[in-house]
Amino acid sequence: MSNSRAENFFGLLATTLRFGLTVLTALILTLQANGYIIDFKNFTLEKSSLIAIKFDDLPDLVQVDNQPLVVERNQVIEQINPGQHDLIFSKEGYYDWYNSFRVEPGQAEHYEDVKLFLQEPILVNRQSVTAPPLPQASPDILVLGSELWLRLPDQLKLITRYSQSIKQAQVFDTDYVIVVVDNLIRVISIDGSNDTVIFKMDNLKGIKVVNDKQISLVFADKIETYKIR
Repeated sequence: MSNSRAENFFGLLATTLRFGLTVLTALILTLQANGYIIDFKNFTLEKSSLIAIKFDDLPDLVQVDNQPLVVERNQVIEQINPGQHDLIFSKEGYYDWYNSFRVEPGQAEHYEDVKLFLQEPILVNRQSVTAPPLPQASPDILVLGSELWLRLPDQLKLITRYSQSIKQAQVFDTDYVIVVVDNLIRVISIDGSNDTVIFKMDNLKGIKVVNDKQISLVFADKIETYKIR
């Protein structure tokens, strides 16, 4: 083959490959835009899945399977592959929020108003008392020894079980529970995830939820109120 023929051949081959890659890229983008993905490992076509997140506390970083997601206007809406995934929210000065989930083809995974909690709660008020108030109980929560249960309209649902007896538990902002076990004050989601120790306090008499950002710690001679998120 002469040099000119060889050049023409490889030039045509390169043009054909470029055209093929352009068509393939356009096909992939079109399929993604219509909610489909190509499984190149198994050479199959299936519906993609969706993750939708609305934030109450805006994190610095949102990751699915260690891949960052784009946050716009306090929310994330992105297509993901069906299957098992790990979701993490991170923010400086706060505990990470973590969840593992599985989503099927054509389905969506929704998260709303996820709360992030301070690694070092901020003392906002200290009040001396002579007779501390009695610990409060939340009607939606049932404590049975070391077990924490959620009261639903027609059944009880186990949230979690500890190795020691629960001293007190209170619902915090609908989707979380503040739990006192031994000298540890924990916060846990009502689905049992993200069980986090936020305080270690001795001589604690009880806790009181003040609002959706603050709780009070009750001692024999004082009440201390902290911002926890």
